[in-house]
Amino acid sequence: TKLNIILIQNLFISNMRIALTIATLIVFCGASAQQDVSQFAGKFEHKEPQQQNMVRRRRLELETKCVDNTASYGGVCASTDPSPLCTPFRSPDFCPLEKSFPLLIKNRSLAVIANSQSLLDDGRFFQELENKIKGYIFSARVANVRAPKIYFCTSDIPNGLSLFDDSEFATGFVIRATDKHSSDGIYVLPNGFNGPELLTGITSMSRVDVMAALSDLDTREIIIEEFIEGQGTGELPTEYKVHVFNGEIGSINVVYNRGSTCACWAEVDTAWNRLDKYGCFTPSGSEVEEGQCYAIDYATGARKNYPMKGLDLCGPINKPDDCLINDIVAVAKDVSKTIGAYVRIDMFVSKENEVVVQEYSTNHMGGSRHCSARVNEVTGCVDSCFLGEMWQSTVGGTNALFGGPPTDVPAEIRFASELNETGLCEYAMNSNQIPKYVTTCSPSSSPSQSPSETVSAAPSAAASAAPSIKASDAPSVATSATPSIKASDAPSIKASDAPSIKAS
Repeated sequence: TKLNIILIQNLFISNMRIALTIATLIVFCGASAQQDVSQFAGKFEHKEPQQQNMVRRRRLELETKCVDNTASYGGVCASTDPSPLCTPFRSPDFCPLEKSFPLLIKNRSLAVIANSQSLLDDGRFFQELENKIKGYIFSARVANVRAPKIYFCTSDIPNGLSLFDDSEFATGFVIRATDKHSSDGIYVLPNGFNGPELLTGITSMSRVDVMAALSDLDTREIIIEEFIEGQGTGELPTEYKVHVFNGEIGSINVVYNRGSTCACWAEVDTAWNRLDKYGCFTPSGSEVEEGQCYAIDYATGARKNYPMKGLDLCGPINKPDDCLINDIVAVAKDVSKTIGAYVRIDMFVSKENEVVVQEYSTNHMGGSRHCSARVNEVTGCVDSCFLGEMWQSTVGGTNALFGGPPTDVPAEIRFASELNETGLCEYAMNSNQIPKYVTTCSPSSSPSQSPSETVSAAPSAAASAAPSIKASDAPSVATSATPSIKASDAPSIKASDAPSIKAS
């Protein structure tokens, strides 16, 4: 028995020594591991907030959210400037509902449909500008900005096109369906009928060809307008689509090389910094925060990379001359203040460096997505909610719903809203342009040779300066209480139908 007790004591002592050794090792290794973790964390956690944000921003600079797609162009675009580079992610984001730009657009469009008859009485007319003819009337008669002049319009589709006398338009024209969007129902004929059509690349399109295409579209009305030539002979101009909130510009969507295999787009601010580096965003419909940031699901976005309206992101782009940017900014701000509510103002720049307002869109992408984000300088977060925040900066009563305050509805727009299609067409064709803006940019001006912030493709697995434009010496046409055409001069005046809100 005594022997057994001694053996048990020795065994206990031996096990204790083993246990103490193991415990010592565990404590030592754990402390070392904890020390390593602490030292690693200290490289970030112990920095001042400003330093943390710098680290985050530097990391984000290497995380462009698009998939390299240059191989699909087969080297055709290698010499094009700029050239398409990559296909953007389409990532769900988790902005608060009141800051989700697409959802704000969608909610407003629903409100327009439900309250179309009362909006004019409430001092809101942005919805009327979706009609391309009314948009032209607004540009020419109210905003006094340069716009493609309307030569002809008809609601007799397709036979009405046979009545158009094209003999005096040797410099070309554009045929446009008024109730379509994007490039649907648009035929750009720089040399007139039987010449090339620039959007499709068809080498010869006749009047009969256009009539047949229009028949297939089931459109209600077409206009024929002036062709605005780009920098090259017979080329389409660069497009600038400006998102503006009662005089404040949020972003500019620029489309280059339209009508060619190498067309591409970029999203920039007024300093031409890229806002498209993090791809496009679809609203999740819920708010989720990750620390100081609103969450963005890039993993899903990587699997769902799609072109934006058929276009890939451009690679490096050159910044235009400041003079030209100032013109674009000044026109957009001035027109926007007249409208009040958020609107996207689509512009061309002609061969003479003249800013030309093409049309107005109130329903960007149908409220389904957008492609602008910037890094917040305070938090270091990628902020895909900033356009929604700009919308909300107009908050107050119904301003939050419509993205801007009510304004005085121009008499010309009230009058146009009462015209039928024939009367509206005649009113537009009788709208003489006396633009109050005259560019100071030389036609020979070329883009700045210093590129703006660039976009780099990811692996396939994964405030402007003061405007330089000025009022021209020609007398401007002021908005008066009475439009320059009388009701008795226009045929068949009646109340218009509810405005159509189209995705564009």
